[in-house]
Order: sequence, then structure tokens, then C-alpha cells
Amino acid sequence: MTGPPGKALRTTVTDREVNAYFKFQGAEQLPVGVVNPNIGILDAGRVSGVVTVDLDAVRKSKERAWSDPLAYITGVLDLRVTGRLSAVNGKGVFQLETVTLGGVPLAKAILQEVVYFYTRTPESPAGFNFDQPFDLPQRVRQVDFQRGSAVIVQ
Repeated sequence: MTGPPGKALRTTVTDREVNAYFKFQGAEQLPVGVVNPNIGILDAGRVSGVVTVDLDAVRKSKERAWSDPLAYITGVLDLRVTGRLSAVNGKGVFQLETVTLGGVPLAKAILQEVVYFYTRTPESPAGFNFDQPFDLPQRVRQVDFQRGSAVIVQ
């Protein structure tokens, strides 16, 4: 859907709507082993999320050295992330602030490996990288955040 030429289309979504989407329609778009997502839109571009992750699938995805922390993490645990999302000029940047796994603080490098595992595709063999800007989908130009909602500008 597009608006008249030169006029931006603005769509407001609430965190409740995003969570309802994942609960009732978007679950099939999540990778195997990732369930129960819950997204919170906080103030000043900050977002939070929690998802239940099957770490056995991540651990078994490649051979690991004894010194690799992911060699020892098993089971199904909640992964909680808080960060700042900037979305302007058709590009997004996510700055990670905190991450916990099963309530224990986790290093960014370990989270990055879990994210790599779940986001690699033939079109994007490197997967999602927290340190790299990414293209916003669907001709989104920017996203403006306020507590509980976001305004998507196309």
C-alpha cells in the first residue's frame, strides 16, 4: 500500500499488536526452536524482547572447542534483550544494551552466535550482525518510537 506521490504513509503499531501478530499469525515465521516472543516498545527508541530458545539446536549446529561457552549451554531457556533501535533513511541499526539467558547476563559475542545461527540464509550466509546497519523492509523510510507504540513511515 502506498500513499499519494510525495506524501509519506504513516502507520502506527502498538507493542500489543506486534505481540498479537506473533501469537496468532507470525509464529510460523519464527525459526524452529524459537517460541513465545514478547516485544516491548520503550522510550527513546529503546526496545525489549524475550523469546524462548532451544539452545541444544544452536550448540549442535557446529563442532565446538572445549573453550567455547556455547559448548556447555543446553536446554530451553528465555533469552531477554534490551537495546536501542534507530530506523532512519531506510536503514536500521540496533545497539545492544543488555542480554540475559535464563536470568544470567550473557556476552554480546555469545548472543551474536545464537543470532547468526537463526538468521543465516542462502541469500544472507553471514546472518544478522548487530554491528552492521540493515535495510528496512517494505520501503520503510523511518520508524519513530514512543512508549508502547511505533510510527512506521513509508
